[in-house]
Amino acid sequence: MDKMNEETQRQTFREILFLLACPKANLADENFRTDIYKQLECLYIPKEGQPAFRHFYSDIFTVLTMLQRGDKPGTIDTLGENLFLLRDMYREEKPDTKDCDISDPLRKLYDHVSLDIARINYSDRADRELSGKEAISDIAAKVDRLNSEMESAHDEQENLNSDISSMKERLDDAKRLSDEFISIQQETNILKEKLSDAQKEYISILGIFAAVVLAFVGGSMFSSSVLESMSSTNIYRMIFVVDFLAFVVVSLVYLLVSFIMAINGTPKTKPVTRAKIMRWWRKKRGKAETEKVKKFFPITTIYLVCLLVAILDIVAWAVDLRGLVDYLTRSLPWLN
Repeated sequence: MDKMNEETQRQTFREILFLLACPKANLADENFRTDIYKQLECLYIPKEGQPAFRHFYSDIFTVLTMLQRGDKPGTIDTLGENLFLLRDMYREEKPDTKDCDISDPLRKLYDHVSLDIARINYSDRADRELSGKEAISDIAAKVDRLNSEMESAHDEQENLNSDISSMKERLDDAKRLSDEFISIQQETNILKEKLSDAQKEYISILGIFAAVVLAFVGGSMFSSSVLESMSSTNIYRMIFVVDFLAFVVVSLVYLLVSFIMAINGTPKTKPVTRAKIMRWWRKKRGKAETEKVKKFFPITTIYLVCLLVAILDIVAWAVDLRGLVDYLTRSLPWLN
């Protein structure tokens, strides 16, 4: 039963402390103040046959810690101030009270609560200082880590810049080599074209020379044989043979020129015509000399002339034009 009564007293004591710590606790109100005094007197002044109540330090510490954590409304400073006022105002309100005097328990209660409040404030201040130092240490460590990371990043950036510069130099070298290769390739192509043109020109010169030699030698040989047999050969037969030989020689020269044109790039699938020869000559020698070539080598006209001479010779041979002249000479004496 005593333990239950003691626990009830301790609970009442804690409730009184929570009430005094509340911001709504107005000790200026006489009724409120009187009610608090009555509760404390009932608590500290024992009844007959019961031991006096002595507050526990653990209860005071529990109340203060709960107030400090915010588990209950109020503050420990408000509690300390209200206990100070209760202690000072108690003697003024009850100066002659001896049987119900609780001034000594109030003094001890104020002293114990003030001591715990000072201890808690000191501990909080030490914790704040310690946490501040730890925070400063953490900040310093973070700053050092950031500085180290910045230095590492700076080194990496320098290495990256160095790699970029080296890569740019390599790209410039590669570009320069590429330009040189393209230039060399272009020069090589130009030289190949020049060599090809020179080869074609040499072949053309040799072909033209061969054509001239062939025409000259063939003409000389046929002319010599014809002149040697003029006296013993029929004139019409001789003219026909000479015309045929002229046709053969001109055709050989034309075929040789066509072969030269084929070597110099004229497609083999298409026949080489006089127009193609003229275009090739115009490209090589210009328009002025092309007109000269047309006059100098009129293959169609030569063929027509040869054909006309052959026709006239055959007609004359058929009608015996020479015998007709002799007959007219004998029949028409005035022609003698």
